[in-house]
Amino acid sequence: MDETLQEEVHDLIADINKEVDSAGGIWEVDPSRLAACQLNILWASVGGYRFDPHSPEVKRHLELNSRVMESLGPKNMLAAFPFLKMLPVLSGYREHCEIQRDIREFMLVGTLTKLAAWILSLSVAHYFVLKFPFRN
Repeated sequence: MDETLQEEVHDLIADINKEVDSAGGIWEVDPSRLAACQLNILWASVGGYRFDPHSPEVKRHLELNSRVMESLGPKNMLAAFPFLKMLPVLSGYREHCEIQRDIREFMLVGTLTKLAAWILSLSVAHYFVLKFPFRN
C-alpha cells in the first residue's frame, strides 16, 4: 500500500510539474486528476493494479461518479417522492439507472480482464508442468 501511495504521489507531482512548466508557472487545478489519484490508490489496494489517470475510460468513470453524487444531492426528488420512479423521463430516474449501469460495466470489465489474465497465466503454467515434468 505504501509503495502504491508513493508511486501515485510521485506521478501526480510529475504531472503537476509538467503542467506548471508548460503554463508559465501557473497550475490550474484539475479535480478529475486528483480524483483519479484517489481512485488509483483505492483500486490498487482492492484490484491489485492501477489505471492510467489520463485514459478516457477513467475520465468517463469519474464524470459518471460526479453525476451520481449530484443526483443524490439535495436536488434529488426521488428520495422524497419515490413514486416518481413511475415517471422515469420527468424524474431523471432513467438517467440515474443508466449511470449506475455504466459504472457497473466499467468495474466489471476491469475485474474480468484481470481475472482472465490470471486464468491464462495459470493455464500456461499448468501446460509447462505437464509438458516438461521435473525429473530428479
